[in-house]
Parts: sequence; C-alpha cells; structure tokens
Amino acid sequence: MHCPHSRDAARNRRYGTVPVELMIIMVRAGFADTGPARLLQLRVFADTGQVLELRPNCECCDRDLDPASPDVLICTFECTWCRDCAENVLHGVCPNCGGELVRRPIRPARLLVVHPPSGRRVVRPGCAPASAC
Repeated sequence: MHCPHSRDAARNRRYGTVPVELMIIMVRAGFADTGPARLLQLRVFADTGQVLELRPNCECCDRDLDPASPDVLICTFECTWCRDCAENVLHGVCPNCGGELVRRPIRPARLLVVHPPSGRRVVRPGCAPASAC
C-alpha cells in the first residue's frame, strides 16, 4: 500500500490515473512512458478525434499513395493528389476548392497504429492523369 503522501499518490491526485485501454493503445503505439504526465502531452492525439484521413489514392490518376510518401499533396479540405498530377495537371491549385496544394504531413509510424490511414478512395471525374500530359 502506498503512503498517501508519496510522490505517486500526489501525481495521481493531480493528474488522475490513465485508463487501462488508453495505456494499451499507447504501448502498442510505441510510447515507453504511459503515465499521466505523458498522457497530458498526448492530449492533442487522444482528445481531438480529428486527424488527417491519409487517403490512399490520387484523386486524379487513382495511383496508390503511401501514407509515408513525401510526394503527396493536399488542400485544406484534404483533397489528395500525387505530385505528378498536382504539378503537371493541376498546376498547384485544387480543382475542387481553388485552394493551394501543399505537401501532406507524414504521420509517425507509431501513430499509424492508433490512427490508421483511410481506405476511402476518391476519384475526380474528368481529371486527366499526369501521364496523359
């Protein structure tokens, strides 16, 4: 039994305890420290529920896109394009919203366990693939 004045007891009073289910997810995701202090650092991952979909294909040529590829571009609505189509067909502008296309961030592998890429394929009708240019 822990002393009510111990450092662990004080930490638990301050931060609460981490639910077992969340600890399991954190361990599977590769986090060594699964304590309440680490949980507070991860709140942005655990609480928002809003992460990029990481769509699996280019909306123009339907090419498969690796979630770890630096050659994937998105707009603010997460329309997803391969670099070839974004540069050679779309010229850096999303045809759906008119927004700028920027490089999609790469999710760390340990977080792909917690937030896997989407399986939803989106294809824009009438978009000419870069290979047709």
